[in-house]
Amino acid sequence: MWGGKTEYLFMTIPQNAPLFKPSVDTRDKDAVISTHNGDTRPAIPIRGGVDLLQRVHEISRIHTLDIIGIDEVHMLSDDITPACLALVARGLHICAVGLSTDYLGRVFQPMMELMALADVVNVKKSICAVCGQTAIHNHCKFPSDARILPGAEELYEPRCRRCFDPYIHRCPETLHNSRCEFRFGHTGSHKAGGVRWEPVLVV
Repeated sequence: MWGGKTEYLFMTIPQNAPLFKPSVDTRDKDAVISTHNGDTRPAIPIRGGVDLLQRVHEISRIHTLDIIGIDEVHMLSDDITPACLALVARGLHICAVGLSTDYLGRVFQPMMELMALADVVNVKKSICAVCGQTAIHNHCKFPSDARILPGAEELYEPRCRRCFDPYIHRCPETLHNSRCEFRFGHTGSHKAGGVRWEPVLVV
């Protein structure tokens, strides 16, 4: 976040080309994408690959499509990857932007697949809100069990690897039940419920 990915999308996709956005992204109006700078463009809400194929088919019956844009692709269902590949195979150019990891540092599978299969990959970086170094993570300011949690500066801030702590809001019992492993980054101690613990999990 705050790396300029939506601004890049706006610069890449012509004004007359359609843009798509996840229907679960409720930060803006249903048919709008906006940047952190306040720029806006119309967008078509979709849930995933099936919706994308259907809407592209409907639009292409009216006029020829050369390129489309997809914002926040990590919020879409997993079938977005085969849908994009099918459209590219038909000669359509696609510019898709999104986050590679969630606020716990776990990768978004659709984004990883698209990056692996893309002709061009541009990685946008932000600045850590704590120390000013290059940020590669998104820190969630409040505890949540939802992986997809649409929001902006009221919920998230960019963090570098050193300042990123995905488990700062989680108690040891929650960590024990999460069954995942994080071995990279620092392992500074935190205090939760009177017990000191290390945010490194081993299955």
